[in-house]
Amino acid sequence: MTHDRHGEDQRLDAWLASSTPPPAPAHLRRAILSAAHATLVPTRPHWTTALRQAWRELGGLRIAAPVMAMALAIGLGAANHLWQTSMTNRSTDDLLELALIQGDYGDLLAARTDP
Repeated sequence: MTHDRHGEDQRLDAWLASSTPPPAPAHLRRAILSAAHATLVPTRPHWTTALRQAWRELGGLRIAAPVMAMALAIGLGAANHLWQTSMTNRSTDDLLELALIQGDYGDLLAARTDP
């Protein structure tokens, strides 16, 4: 049985290879092309369109707004915490230290008082 099926497949392959399909009717070709053109997505949408589409995909005001507000609050809180821990906690902070001038302050004060 497989042998008959194999020969039948070969005959069908030969017939399909030798036959030429008729050209598509003009109205069918126009309909296919217009449908493809209508569903064509631009390769690079405008940034506002992309932002609007991303906002809709994220859930819009219902989901995305609270999540973004929470992320902003967490980011600001973390930045504030990091800024507070990086500041020096000594009580001897003065204007020169805040201006990030390092070294011996005596030389600066002596240069200022010398005539």
